[in-house]
Amino acid sequence: KEFDGYRITHITDLHIGSMVNPQEELARIAELCNGLQSDAVMFTGDLINIRQEEITPDLEDILRSFKARDEVFSVMGNHDIGICIKDSITHRPEVNAQQLIDKELRCGWQVLDDKTAYIRRGVDSIAVTGISFKKELHKERHSAKIPDTDIMKAYKNVPTELFNITLAHIPQHWNEILDANKADLTLSGHVHAMQMKFPLGKRGVSPSRILYKRWSGLYEEQGRWLNINDGLGCIMYPMRIGTPPTITQITLRHR
Repeated sequence: KEFDGYRITHITDLHIGSMVNPQEELARIAELCNGLQSDAVMFTGDLINIRQEEITPDLEDILRSFKARDEVFSVMGNHDIGICIKDSITHRPEVNAQQLIDKELRCGWQVLDDKTAYIRRGVDSIAVTGISFKKELHKERHSAKIPDTDIMKAYKNVPTELFNITLAHIPQHWNEILDANKADLTLSGHVHAMQMKFPLGKRGVSPSRILYKRWSGLYEEQGRWLNINDGLGCIMYPMRIGTPPTITQITLRHR
């Protein structure tokens, strides 16, 4: 009951390396998010395109300006873990990933790298679990069904009676999450609706429907929920057709 009316700002896929004017664009996103005055901000991955150097000191200052009453939570996406780096000798992926995590931590973001945090209100608590992108899924990242991975590490010792919000960059993890009977609400990104959507029907029509079973918006199955945010940045081509940059605010209701 203590969390009735609890507000979450869900953002994802900033892809700062693709921004034309990153300082101006990122500052505007921070302003919009802060204006929502949510209790928590939850970012579901792909802060960068290729390497952590895209986050300059000036951009760190802007990331530090994101505010929430509780926390700014974050998970790593496929672009964040360094697997897009061509010069992997000079820029080792695991080093790149850790340096990016360090930058987010310095900005006051709580990075849930396969772990769970707790938010408390009075006598009630909810769990926030983060599932980081696994590098072994790189070739399967756009597959409708991905191989099973060890997501249970992130849920270790999490009481089953708590309401759980899970952050998972790729929505394909929802199959495993449902099977494990863990998350009440899962937040994802990754798909961008392929930055192309035409207004027809409930969700619109997008090429992403060919590759993904669940590709945009809110889904309910087995009494559990998945929200796939269409993201804020661009990848592959620098435009969005019928798919505007998206910030989602979710309000929890006790029932």
